[in-house]
Formats: sequence, C-alpha cells, structure tokens
Amino acid sequence: MTAANFKELVTELLTASSTLTDFTNITVQLQQENVKFSATFTSESYESILNLEQWAWKILSQGYEHYATNSQYEQLFHTLTLFNKNLIFNCDSIEVTQKALLLFPESTKSAQQILEQVKTSTDENHVYITIVGLWFDNLSYFLHDNPQFGTSTDIIDIANYFANHFFITNEYRLYLIQFQQFENFQLNFSMKQQFYLKTCSFFLSSYFSATSQDNFGYTCDQMFEHIGENYLQIIQNHTQYIDTWNEHTLACCSHLIGLICACCWWNGEKILEVKKLFSAEQIACNHAEALIRIINYKPLYQRITIQRANDETILMDATLFLFNIIVQTQNINWYFRSIIQLADILLTLAETIICDKICLLAYGILSEVLTDEQMKDLKIIDSIRGYYFDTLEQGWHHSSKKYKQIPVAYLLRGNCIFIHM
Repeated sequence: MTAANFKELVTELLTASSTLTDFTNITVQLQQENVKFSATFTSESYESILNLEQWAWKILSQGYEHYATNSQYEQLFHTLTLFNKNLIFNCDSIEVTQKALLLFPESTKSAQQILEQVKTSTDENHVYITIVGLWFDNLSYFLHDNPQFGTSTDIIDIANYFANHFFITNEYRLYLIQFQQFENFQLNFSMKQQFYLKTCSFFLSSYFSATSQDNFGYTCDQMFEHIGENYLQIIQNHTQYIDTWNEHTLACCSHLIGLICACCWWNGEKILEVKKLFSAEQIACNHAEALIRIINYKPLYQRITIQRANDETILMDATLFLFNIIVQTQNINWYFRSIIQLADILLTLAETIICDKICLLAYGILSEVLTDEQMKDLKIIDSIRGYYFDTLEQGWHHSSKKYKQIPVAYLLRGNCIFIHM
C-alpha cells in the first residue's frame, strides 16, 4: 500500500462522518503491515501515522463508550498496539525522537484521564482495560530501551500518577494478597488486577531503570515497605507450581520481579535497602531457591527472544539480575556452592538462550558463586568474549548514547571469567 492510499484512509477515519468500513480498512492495512513490517512505509506515512496515533489517544481518553457498541474499535486498537510494538523493536532506521512523538500522549492530562477511568471502572474485565494496558506496556518497552526519555515531563508525571493512584494504594496491596493465594488467583483473575500488578509495575520499573529518585515522590525503602513482604511470599508460592502458570501469572510474576530489581538498582546499587528486604539469611536463601526454580524451568527458554520484548524474556532477565544482586549483597555463597546442580543450570541456560544480556548475567553469577578450581573446568570463554567486546566497542564509538541497560559493574563481573581462566 502506498503512503498516499494510507493517508486517504486515515483522513476518512478522522472525519466526523467515518463509517465502520473506514475502521475495517485501516485495520486490514495495519494488519498487513504488521506481517511484513517496513520502515519505509513508516517513514513515508509518518504524518498519517502520527495523526492516527493522536486520534487513538483522544479516543482512549474518552473512556468506555466506543467499545460498548463497536467491536471495530477493539480490533483497530489491538492492531495498532502491535504496530507500535513493531515500531519499537523492528524499526531502527526511524529516529527515537520520531518514535517518541508517535508513542507518547499529546498531553499528560489525556494519559491521566485514561488511567483514572481504569481506576474507577467497575467492570474489571472490560476490553478497554486490556487495550489501555497494552498501550502503556508499549510506553514501558520504549522507555526501558530508550532511558534518555526518563527525564521527559510526560514520563515523570505519568510515573508519579501511577505511584500515587495505583501503586501506593490499598487496591494494589489487596491484589498482591489475592495473588499470594495461588488457586484463588488462577480462578478469579481479572484484567484490572493485571493492570495493577503488571502494567503499573512495568511502567514504574522502566522509569526507575531510566532515571534517579529526584523527580519521584517515594524512596526505595517506602516501595519495599509497601510490597516487600507480600512480594517475597508470592514468588515463594508461585514458583513451586511454575509448570501450571498461565499467561496472567507469568506476566504478573515477571513484572513484580522486574520492579523489585529496578528498586534494588535505582540510580546505583541500594545495598542497605536490599539488606532490609532480605532481613535474615534464611529469607535470602529461600528467595534464591525460588529464583532457581524459575531459571531451571526449561520450557521458558523456547520463548525468550533476542530483545526484551515479551514477558518470558523479562522474567528471565529480571530473575538473573535479582539473583546477581543477592549474590553481591548477601553473604551466602556457602549456600550457592551447596547447590551442586547450579553450575549446570546456569551453563545450560547460557548455552541455550539467544539473548546476550541474559547469557552475560548467567556467566556473572558463575564467576561469583563457583570456586577458582570449578571455574577452571568451564569451557565458556569464547561464548562470552563476543558480547563483552561488542558492548565495549559500541560504547566507544557512540559514547553520547544511552544503551539498553546493564550496570557496568555487572559487565565487568561477567568478564572476570577471563581472569579465572
């Protein structure tokens, strides 16, 4: 389809006299673009796509009414969210500032109007909540991969709105308590619960990974105080039944672990706060055991992607990151060395998974928890060398750019395998 044809379709859709046929035509064309996603089409149709995106934010800010009577709205918005995700991950030729214009709301006010309608909704499974969740999930994906936008006024305001009206609330804590009860949660799960536990957590974790605490109303201590105890029990309970997880359990566990990771490394490693979260040695050991159950669950490996673009990849990334934090801040290496199969688990994971960052995190754990003699027996130097030097080379040639994040200290810890060998 040409840019001129798409422009004509968008123009028709945005008129007051638009018909259901206009919705269908746009949906069909976007579905075709999603199958063979083309940066050329996006570039040539940029103004039309921008008009469509701004219209979509406006429609979302108006609330539920469109979805009650018109299924074409639902189909179009689902298709557009997939297009936006392709834009984030499969369109490197488009400048990130141009992507941001497409993905960000026209104003913070419209974003807050949308979030307020989710919060006050009485139908906890309305399709509107699902679509809004996908919309803000895309913002979270974009922010995590482009942390320079963490200082955007829109992002700061949305993050604080999520914190004040969703996270630091009785509703969030109630949903956490319900989530602890494994069987009840599986049976009674709602889209509104997922919005709180996944979408809210995802946005905050992406925001924390991108910026400092200066523009945020709560400290790491306050975050842990609000959810820490419930979080530890949730992961302990649910990982014992990981083979029965559905997509909702996977999503919520992934982003709760991701949120805890982001709090632990919020503008630098928070050693004192982490020690408060794991206030006793046994708590740290129990949580490490739960995390091992995740990294040892091999059916997850098949769904992990090169980019951090789905819940399985986020889960494994966050789990290994948190494992590294526990290794670095808790004096329990004796415990890790008592788990005979740990090295085999980490090696299998690193040799199977195609995401370089996840592999590096696995190698970093090995370098910390194994003895010198055990390290000498590992034949992994070639596997890690490529990623390590490629990352350094990118940083050298593009020193002003913020890359997808891994703390430099962890990069160096992974490299210490060279020293052992």
